[in-house]
Amino acid sequence: MAISFRKVHQVALAVCGLLATTAAIWSFIGDGYGGSFESLTTRVALRVYYLGLSLVLVSVACLGLKKPLAWFGLLEGYIGSGLYVIFLAFFTLGLGNGFGFYTTLTLWVVGAFSIFYGVIVKDDRSNYPPLLG
Repeated sequence: MAISFRKVHQVALAVCGLLATTAAIWSFIGDGYGGSFESLTTRVALRVYYLGLSLVLVSVACLGLKKPLAWFGLLEGYIGSGLYVIFLAFFTLGLGNGFGFYTTLTLWVVGAFSIFYGVIVKDDRSNYPPLLG
């Protein structure tokens, strides 16, 4: 029984979304919340933003929701989803924890393979049925 690349891609995106969500939550827990008020509000706002972007990836890849695809249309294709994951990887570097570093490496690898596959195959549309359904 052959597993299609589309399913492997979806599972890899789901894992990336779960890793990114975990890294965001970990950064909330591990922060000392010290420093100036401006610094604190900036850190919290960026982490909430990152958590939201991670949950968009989880909702599309794991749950198969279609509404986030209308908002973030680039997630429909291999190249676009690879770029989205690489953006999350760069964002993860700013979280400042060890788990975030390993998450960044994983996201870079998955994003690069997704872009490479999209360029080679030129099939740039994916259909994400729910993994958990």
